[in-house]
Amino acid sequence: MATILKKKNRLKRHRLIHYFNILFNIIFIYLFLYLGTNIHFLLYLLIFPSTFFIYILNKKIKKLNSGIKGEDTTLQVLKKLKSSYTVLSDLKIKSDHNSAQIDTIVIGKNGVFIIETKNIFGFICGNGNDKTISISNKYYSNGKTNFKMYNPCRQVKTHIKKINKILKNLNVDCNVDGIIYFTNPNANVIFKSTPLKIFLHKTSGGYDMLNYISNSNKGKNLTKKEQSLVINVLKKYL
Repeated sequence: MATILKKKNRLKRHRLIHYFNILFNIIFIYLFLYLGTNIHFLLYLLIFPSTFFIYILNKKIKKLNSGIKGEDTTLQVLKKLKSSYTVLSDLKIKSDHNSAQIDTIVIGKNGVFIIETKNIFGFICGNGNDKTISISNKYYSNGKTNFKMYNPCRQVKTHIKKINKILKNLNVDCNVDGIIYFTNPNANVIFKSTPLKIFLHKTSGGYDMLNYISNSNKGKNLTKKEQSLVINVLKKYL
């Protein structure tokens, strides 16, 4: 079993903040209604933005729950790697006056693997070089899409550059590979071309991704000393 290193999940932390905000607004609305005629009728207008705010927060919580479920699924799969692998979850790497949130990094003797998890469903279409990808409910959507999102391929490419820079500063030479993992059982991915590996949880429960990581041999192997060095440095970003 691989070693899993993580701190409190940022998505769970944000979800808790949203729950507190919802509770605060519910109490606010209740007090207004409880006080009744003692409040000027114009103040009742404040109830409407509070109600709308609760609606927005509920939508955000649903999105966070989806992300949490996706990341939990990924970690459950990666636990099945051999004990020689270390998995770091939910890293925030700051460099060059900006920051990057990386879902998962796997470190083993055969290199470093960056995994971007997406728990979205529908027909997910795009190209590795596109700025955005399209998500629709039907394959034949006549060019119409339900929504667009930033291309995860671009996300991972940016992450690879940042990790390569860190490794260069450590004088560690190894392969840094990028993976996109779609965990939703209703995800249908149609990418025309991409230099990154894309895996769907529904196809094999993650075993195809595990086999890819375990059997990858694209560059120089890391010594145990180099692995420990990389792990200790990246742990600082948890």
